[in-house]
Amino acid sequence: MKARERRTGPDAYLDVHEAARLRDEIKRMKALDLEFANEMLTGAGEEVDAAAPGRWRKAAAEKAARGRKGR
Repeated sequence: MKARERRTGPDAYLDVHEAARLRDEIKRMKALDLEFANEMLTGAGEEVDAAAPGRWRKAAAEKAARGRKGR
């Protein structure tokens, strides 16, 4: 089956839900990765900036939005 062909029936339903589950899992893993990186980049004796991963996610989303506008 070509990627552009539409699936019908139970296969299509499962594909959509599996894709959504995988999307959510990827988001969760990216968030964990940002938090881990923040802790690893914090020097000894410094306080971990808990807000940094949120700022990084926001900056990445803004960059992606700018890229989509250029299409």
